[in-house]
Amino acid sequence: EVEDFFKKALQLHRDTRDAVTEYLLEMVREEKQHLPVIMCLGNKALKREHWTKIFAGMQKPYAPDTSYTLDGLRMWKIFDYKSLIEEQSNIATGQEKLQTTLDGIKVAWDETDFRMTLYRDTKDVYIIGGVEDILQQQEEHMVTVQGLMASSYVSHMQQRVEEWERRLATVAAVMQEWILCQKRWVYFEFLFCADDIRRQLPEESKNFAVVDKSFRELSRKANGVKNVLAMCCEQGVLDVLRENNDGLDQVQQRLDEYLEMKRTAFPRFYFLSNDELLQILSDVRNPQMVQPHLSKCFDNINRITFRKGPGADVDGIVSGEGEKVAFTAIVPAKGAVESWLAQVETMMRVTILEQSKGCQKGFWEQSREQWLFNYPAQCVHVIDQLIFAKDVEAALEGCHENANAIKDYQQNYGEQLEVTVSLVKQALAPLQRQCLVTVLTLNVHCRDVLEELLKVPSPTPEAFEWQKQLRHTWEGD
Repeated sequence: EVEDFFKKALQLHRDTRDAVTEYLLEMVREEKQHLPVIMCLGNKALKREHWTKIFAGMQKPYAPDTSYTLDGLRMWKIFDYKSLIEEQSNIATGQEKLQTTLDGIKVAWDETDFRMTLYRDTKDVYIIGGVEDILQQQEEHMVTVQGLMASSYVSHMQQRVEEWERRLATVAAVMQEWILCQKRWVYFEFLFCADDIRRQLPEESKNFAVVDKSFRELSRKANGVKNVLAMCCEQGVLDVLRENNDGLDQVQQRLDEYLEMKRTAFPRFYFLSNDELLQILSDVRNPQMVQPHLSKCFDNINRITFRKGPGADVDGIVSGEGEKVAFTAIVPAKGAVESWLAQVETMMRVTILEQSKGCQKGFWEQSREQWLFNYPAQCVHVIDQLIFAKDVEAALEGCHENANAIKDYQQNYGEQLEVTVSLVKQALAPLQRQCLVTVLTLNVHCRDVLEELLKVPSPTPEAFEWQKQLRHTWEGD
């Protein structure tokens, strides 16, 4: 409006050019020059402390409850203090922005509540949800507050900004400790629900009971308070959470030592994770608990079988393909699980050894059609390769007396291979056919080995063409 009025006064003076228009133009020009100062004086952000400094600069007394007019200030030559007034106006504007930002942060945290959900089937234990949103808000506001601390206008409210910085740091620390405590509490609460675990770890169970009581009380309190900032900044909450985590650290350490002891007793437990091993140990009176984890402990043992009747006696093993091998003796599944599983491992070795001995004997006493399906597939494959290696060694040693020893053995082996191939055409069970296909694959390779040996001018057991092959031998009894 002043600019428009100035243009009109200027145009009027150009048109008329008399003393009146000249005086009007001069007054408007002067008012236009004073306009920035007037705008600063009208800044609503100016507070008592800013007016006090302005009046002090003019060496005039300031009465906060008195109303001052522009005409009155003109009489005190207010426009001579332009620099002072602009400085105080800028300071007031900057401080108001800081104040608005802090007020926004306060409103946000006043409206930020925990999202509490009941834990499983309990009636008074709560779990905190929506933690990511709380932490994201904390990080954003912490960056904002740190920016305020670097502002040149923060001096008059530095204490309040520092207080918010402390509060936000406390929220971050409490939430970090709470999340860690809650996660581990859920893990151990489920673990120590099992009677067997409490009985095997009595000291750790007592230590966890202390943490359990504290965490339950804290969760109920958080559900009552609701507000995140109020709960996190409450005196003692951070200390309680840190004590709880220290207690859970000790429980975890003792639990790791306990699991290490179990793994030392039965090293195959090293193939299992802590959770899988604890699942087995949580119900040692139920031997069936080991079934889901046997395939990790033993190569291709899918499950163990139990003898029918009272008690829990292991009488065999079943492969991933479904082949069952009966033990030569019963293994009672009693006592510590690592102990009777070690006995199962021993009996597995004993049984396979005895089956292999019988398989080797049966090779000479039974027809190939009977022999292939009368023993476990593993034993059939091993003994078949073992006898092949033994026969080839004998043929190679006999070459110095019979130059055609390898060729004669090749002819016999070819006839044996034809017998094996003929079995493929018969009606076989899936396991029998799988065993037969594997035997044929190995036999075809053996036939190719014999063809390579026939190309050797003077074959001996030390010939490289034979030494480079994978050879099976039976060592000891």
